[in-house]
Amino acid sequence: MSELTEWNWLPLAELIEDGRPICYGVLKPGDEDPEGVPLIRIVDIGDGRLYTQNLFRINRLLDQEFKRSRVAPGDLLLSIQGTIGRVAIVPSELQGANISRTIARISFADDLTPSFYKHWIKSNEGLKATEDATVGSTRSSLNLSVLKKVPVPLPPRGEMSKVADVLDIVDTQIQKTKALIAKLEKVKEALLHDLLTRGIDESGRLRPSPEQAPELYKESPLGLIPREWSVSTLGERLSQYGGFIQTGPFGSQLHAEEYVREGVPVVMPQDMRDIEVSKENIAQITEERAEDLARHRVGEGDLLFSRRGDLSRCSFMSSSNKGWLCGTGCLLLRPAEHIDGFWLANIYKLSAIQSQVYGMAVGSTMVNLNSTILKNIVIPFPAFQEQSKIAEAIKSSKNKIFEEINILSKLKLQKIGLIDDLLTGRVRVTPLLDQAQATTPA
Repeated sequence: MSELTEWNWLPLAELIEDGRPICYGVLKPGDEDPEGVPLIRIVDIGDGRLYTQNLFRINRLLDQEFKRSRVAPGDLLLSIQGTIGRVAIVPSELQGANISRTIARISFADDLTPSFYKHWIKSNEGLKATEDATVGSTRSSLNLSVLKKVPVPLPPRGEMSKVADVLDIVDTQIQKTKALIAKLEKVKEALLHDLLTRGIDESGRLRPSPEQAPELYKESPLGLIPREWSVSTLGERLSQYGGFIQTGPFGSQLHAEEYVREGVPVVMPQDMRDIEVSKENIAQITEERAEDLARHRVGEGDLLFSRRGDLSRCSFMSSSNKGWLCGTGCLLLRPAEHIDGFWLANIYKLSAIQSQVYGMAVGSTMVNLNSTILKNIVIPFPAFQEQSKIAEAIKSSKNKIFEEINILSKLKLQKIGLIDDLLTGRVRVTPLLDQAQATTPA
């Protein structure tokens, strides 16, 4: 194909490598053959790439029967049944692998950039094209005959390559950020358990484990705990320092027809997400109605607990939640002066505490929590200053994750904008690649 200076649109079939038409693969893979040929299936495609660690393998006789669907490096794979629209480019190490019937292989002409079309398929125009080529209602599938006729963009070759490079760079940043978030989540979970069972010593460091320093620990009804810690029921600690627990409003006090589009948020168990509260689908009532239920309004530092269903749900009320309403299905706890609410919300989720909660929970069809049960759970209490240090360490760990999640959100929005501009030719790519490379972390 000769070089163009402007964008053109051609049927997909006209961009395909001679002798390698679009096709799907193996019909029935049969039993796995550990010494056989790798078979790529839909489950192996995700986030625009192939996961090659656990590929199924078929026997070589079956591969020979379906040799027309063998793949080569640079081929574009597209899921065509069930979960339609997953795409990936075949890496060099999968030369000669085969594909399942649920995947189509698209081999572009040598002077084209497959990665460009990988991104185009995920664009609004690409998604519409695959949707228009989809048939069936019970089990949807892409009609390859229709797909071949789909008009696809054909930019100048150099520009096509640069567009793909820019989008690949953003994809790489997205994947790295996702991997970092996953790593930080694992670190947080391990750190969370250690902080809540070992605590922080006077030097401000995580206390050595019982295996490393057994002299720093003592036996308790909850197992080994640091020697400085005490054990008491939550109710005893609240009585000692002045906190309280109360049940949220009954269903007869608050009705669905009272909810409004904008108003005072009412926290229900389903709104509780990992100590925080999600406002995504939260119910709201008018300020006047909230004042009628003023005793159920939360203050900064309060805790809300789910009292039915998933009893591990517990949320800490920050300054941004002040004045919201404890909803039906929740318990409100106002911590005593010498209890750090954020620390308490986290330690409540420990297995040693949750086993007590479920052991005392009432109800058979759906387990329920009440204020008496909550008061009777036994908790290992560090001194208030240590509770606060533990809470700050947990917050710091979570903040690192939130920062990366914000970066990920911005990258995804950036990619949406770039796809909309670059894959339509609305914005020409020439000056953008250098900018993208300049902002890519080393």
